[in-house]
Parts: sequence; structure tokens; C-alpha cells
Amino acid sequence: MRTLAIIPPPPPPRTRPHFAASPGKRSITGDTALRLGHWFKNAPQFWLNLQSHFDLVAAEQEAGDALRKLPTRAKLPAKRELPRLI
Repeated sequence: MRTLAIIPPPPPPRTRPHFAASPGKRSITGDTALRLGHWFKNAPQFWLNLQSHFDLVAAEQEAGDALRKLPTRAKLPAKRELPRLI
């Protein structure tokens, strides 16, 4: 009975659909992408691209207004071109 109290519980399975790729809960790691690619027989890059796209959309929603107010390179005054020596 005593040995059961010492053994830690096993980690949760990483492929539960509601747990592995829930928006805002966990990101897809390289290891998870490899496992999902193996399971679904597609490229791991697909899963990483899906995560990157989600991260970009979330960042744009969070900081979109602030980013639109920042200056862009096209709106900066043109630099005078220096004469070429050669």
C-alpha cells in the first residue's frame, strides 16, 4: 500500500482533441507536430503552420489598432541620395 502513495500519477495523454490543440490553452510544439503528422499521415510542418497562423491572428487582434498607428517606411520622408564616389 505504501508504494502506491509514492508513485506519481501518469501525465495526461497529449493527443486528446480537446486538450492538444485548444485555442489559448497550449501551443503545438515540434514534438507534438511530429506526433500529429505521424498519426494523421501528413507533414509536421502543417501543424506548425497552423499554430503560427493562429498566433499571428491572435496577435493582430490584440495589437491591431496600436500597430496601425505606428509609422511605416513608406510614410517616412525620402532620404537624400549621397553622390557616388566611383
